[in-house]
Amino acid sequence: MASNLANPPPTEKNVGIHIDPEHNLYVAAAAPSLQEVRDGSSLQPGEVTVAIKSTGICGSNVHFWKHSGIGPWKVTGPHILGHESAGVVIATHPSVENLVVGDRVAVEPHIICGACEPCLTSRYNGCK
Repeated sequence: MASNLANPPPTEKNVGIHIDPEHNLYVAAAAPSLQEVRDGSSLQPGEVTVAIKSTGICGSNVHFWKHSGIGPWKVTGPHILGHESAGVVIATHPSVENLVVGDRVAVEPHIICGACEPCLTSRYNGCK
């Protein structure tokens, strides 16, 4: 079956590389389920679905795996590695106006408050 950037071929599972506090590393199903991704039922206002084409595993991820955390952030349960991702928008919630299916995007995984000192000084990765 031919595909293009706006319509990537389906996979059998939505998977992630997981770790746990005991330093186990494994590939397993991730949320949302593949069915939720396909039918768009998991999209909330302002959300899109991105078919991830590439994800980086950085030094922070290695610390999470080898040391169960980094700084104040600790692995207390199953945790999915990888946060530097890029892909293609394959679905949008009707409220989304600035992205359309087929757009290429880089994913910013941080959800910030925009009001604390780190946010106000462009260091949003330290958001309180």
